Amino acid sequence: MLNEPLQVGPLVLRNRLVFPAHLTNYAVDGLPTPQHTAYYAARAAGGAGLVITEEHGVDPRDRPYEKLIEPRDDALPGYRALTAAVHAEGAAVLAQLTHNGGQSSGMHSRRPVLAPSPVPDPLFREVPVELDVAGIARIVDGYAATAARCVAGGFDGVEIQGAHSSLVRQFLSPLTNRRTDAYGRDRDRFLLEVVDAVRDAIGPDRVLGVRLCGDEGVPHGIGIDDAVATARALAGRVDLLGTAIGVATSTLYLVEASLRFAPGYALSIPEALKRAVDVPVIGIGRFTTPEQAGTALESGRCDLVGVVRGQ
Repeated sequence: MLNEPLQVGPLVLRNRLVFPAHLTNYAVDGLPTPQHTAYYAARAAGGAGLVITEEHGVDPRDRPYEKLIEPRDDALPGYRALTAAVHAEGAAVLAQLTHNGGQSSGMHSRRPVLAPSPVPDPLFREVPVELDVAGIARIVDGYAATAARCVAGGFDGVEIQGAHSSLVRQFLSPLTNRRTDAYGRDRDRFLLEVVDAVRDAIGPDRVLGVRLCGDEGVPHGIGIDDAVATARALAGRVDLLGTAIGVATSTLYLVEASLRFAPGYALSIPEALKRAVDVPVIGIGRFTTPEQAGTALESGRCDLVGVVRGQ
């Protein structure tokens, strides 16, 4: 089943193996490089049906680390080289889009970090500035502009990062969203605005995916019932759902699972989302062999399998 094709929105993937987004630190001066091109092309040559690149920034004020791919028009030549190389190896390629919100640093930007609420992140320990409605609208526009730039650069679509260190997750989580306005009463609202703006920017002929955290692993944080409710709100708006578990602080051990975790340890998340929505869902969770990935698919708990370290 791993080698069977799958329809994802307007695309037909050659197989069910995904190379998910993760940080490479290959950007130079905020731009994609030939090292990116070689790296992702090698994963496609290795057999991945879908490659999702590391995050692309959507707001010049958000620069959580030095080697972020920044939202710049002069990134287009690098995008075109990268996407052409991946396509030449027979794989589809999406660009992940994100804003890191309060789980970020002002060290590089020399600006305050922005978040749904002024809740300091335990890793960076900076108290963020609460976004006002105008600031939210500016960031939503930034997602749309970056998405449009990515598809102009040859990407088959984009994935909105709604897990890990993202501003989207911070709006979705009751731990970091303590607002009393419309964005607090409906914690899905920011994500839905981003999704609608991005869809308008890329049109119906490109893939639009969202990666959701199914369990932050901390008391009173996002749990599977929250993720299922968000997935249902996204129904009819997106072509693909990615999944994740944990956050990059106290439950980082869930994000970067050690050998003590069994293959497929996070499959309960895509399984729950698949029951709730009729959208292809990516499962993740320390798969190290094709047999393990195939078993996850054959069990019906996910539609695609994401493997980073194994590739």
